[in-house]
Amino acid sequence: RLKDEAVLSMATLEDALDVPKGWVLGAFTDQMKASMAAVVAAAAPKFDRRTGCFDLLGFDFMASRNAMGECVAHLIEVNTNPALHVSEGKALTKILPSLVRGTVDIVLEEHHLEASLPMFKKDTVQFVRIFDEKDGFRFCV
Repeated sequence: RLKDEAVLSMATLEDALDVPKGWVLGAFTDQMKASMAAVVAAAAPKFDRRTGCFDLLGFDFMASRNAMGECVAHLIEVNTNPALHVSEGKALTKILPSLVRGTVDIVLEEHHLEASLPMFKKDTVQFVRIFDEKDGFRFCV
């Protein structure tokens, strides 16, 4: 019942928090990426690797102000089976279709299974690599 109020897009979040313009896509996003990279780095040795399979993890964050009044990102939970249905709120109706298309396109391209699908290229533009165990890369702030 409250999903439209609890699940916000990045643009809506910035308005709701009353933070300087660009904070959500700057500092907040960097905090989220660093948290996600730390989780994936810690869990990577335990991932069950199977040919033809991949994982799509759902990271839930919330924002709050610390004792100094600064907005900070808090990782709430990581879902190994995230809900991908758009009935969970208006923000997800816009976000999820391109997330799924972009994820599948990147996986296909990464494993050389199929050429990248031009119609999905716009869905992969906002993807950023935060961890790569092959070259030891991990996003940090």
